[in-house]
Amino acid sequence: CYPIIVRQYLNDNASLYRTDCFLKLSVQLFTTQSLARYLISSHNAFQTIIDSFLEYCQSKLDHGKLLFSRTTNTPIQHEFRRAQSILYDLRYLLGVVPDHYTNELRENFINGFQAFLQLLIYIHGMDKVTRQTGQHIEFDPEWETAFNLVIKIQAIISSILDWCSHDKDLLLRAYEVTGLALTEIERTSDVSHLIKDKNNSSIVKTTVHDFKIDCFAYDVAKDPVTVHIPVVRLFAGKIYSKK
Repeated sequence: CYPIIVRQYLNDNASLYRTDCFLKLSVQLFTTQSLARYLISSHNAFQTIIDSFLEYCQSKLDHGKLLFSRTTNTPIQHEFRRAQSILYDLRYLLGVVPDHYTNELRENFINGFQAFLQLLIYIHGMDKVTRQTGQHIEFDPEWETAFNLVIKIQAIISSILDWCSHDKDLLLRAYEVTGLALTEIERTSDVSHLIKDKNNSSIVKTTVHDFKIDCFAYDVAKDPVTVHIPVVRLFAGKIYSKK
């Protein structure tokens, strides 16, 4: 019933000012460790919450990436900003690391984590820009919404890394699905660290601490660049947790 409650909340402008809104109790519910663990393991709460937010991301997708525009009408912008309150519920739910992991808890955590990875894939590579030459840019692109969204998910990513760092089996499974997400991005992305047209890209031999690797050459002066690469950063965080 969580998606129904959220949908009604977002469609009811008066709910912002009401003191009897059920969602205002979410912090009390989801920050109770025993209840949060029960909701994840028995009711798949992690996936349910993130799926509710992904529903509102669909209208913002352009070629598989979130795209925000200054020309979007105000009601739609307000609706998406309000939908981001769902991410606070997820932050509350994952805020306390359990002291005991069951198979059901691990399974449903991974289910939710895979849904969360889908959100990160939507973010990964968004707002990419290419260096402009020859004329002045009259209007800056809309970047505030993307940064506000990234700020909200930072705490969630930290909680996910904390959960994984306390259980080896959970860490290895999360490590695997994150790698699969990176593989999917590599097939479809042309952003900074990932070259889509690898057949025509030159190779640069790189050595770091006696570790040698062939890298695709990338020219930031003419190729698209973005600061939004959360899946790579999450993968790096899991490598650190594994150590």
